[in-house]
Amino acid sequence: MFALLFLAAGCAGVGETYRPIIDGEPTPDYEKDLADCRVLARQRPDVDQDAVLDTAGRAAVGGVWGGVVGAAATSVSSAIGNRRQVAYERQRIIRRCMIERGHKVLD
Repeated sequence: MFALLFLAAGCAGVGETYRPIIDGEPTPDYEKDLADCRVLARQRPDVDQDAVLDTAGRAAVGGVWGGVVGAAATSVSSAIGNRRQVAYERQRIIRRCMIERGHKVLD
C-alpha cells in the first residue's frame, strides 16, 4: 500500500514542463511569464493530494473486492490515470495564466 502511495506521490512535478504554443512571436516577457505560471501551477497542492487520496481509496476498495492482486492492478492503473489528470490540470493552469498575462495561447 505504501509503495502505491509513493507511486501516486510521484505526481509532484508532472505537467510543469508544459510549454504552450502561442500565436506569433513570443514577447520579451514570455519566458519570465512562463516560469511564473509554472510556479503557480506547483502551488496547487490539492492537485497532488487528490491523486494520492484517489489512489489510496481505490487500493482499499480493490483490496476488499479483488484481493491483493486486484488491489495492486487497480492502484497502478489509478496512479497512471491520476498522473495524467495532474498533468492536464497543471497544463490548464499554465495555459490560463499565460492567457491572462496577454499571450495568445493556441494550445
